[in-house]
Amino acid sequence: MELTRVLSQKNIFEDYLEPFKGKIMRIEKEGDYWEKSALLWAIENMVPIEQIKAGNLHALPVFYEDILMNPEKEFRKISEYTGITDMDIKNLTKPSRTADKKTFSSSKEKMLSKWKNRLSEDEVESIIGTINSIGARYYSEELMPMVRL
Repeated sequence: MELTRVLSQKNIFEDYLEPFKGKIMRIEKEGDYWEKSALLWAIENMVPIEQIKAGNLHALPVFYEDILMNPEKEFRKISEYTGITDMDIKNLTKPSRTADKKTFSSSKEKMLSKWKNRLSEDEVESIIGTINSIGARYYSEELMPMVRL
């Protein structure tokens, strides 16, 4: 499983995940599908964010939610950071070729909340709890991420 591969990377554990080792190992061994998926997602997002905060990674963090809700502002940020000015802004908000066209919505709020609407309240709480339990406190019940760099 992808989670096992990620957790086998010694440097990630030593640099960022050591304080949460007990929780992480419990989830890897005993967690359900949602806990394991949330843990993998949290690690994949938390490590680069922490690297940027520490000055060890020079990258522009761009969040899907921000692109969806404010594409013009995010386009300007991306353009300023990369120097690319001929990007088609419509490409930032249209569904990818792999997106499920049946569930794609023109309502931005609906797009951001559809994952929560598909799950039970307990599953949503489990996902948010797992993410928060390893220090990746970027998401909550709110639609927008709570991290700003």
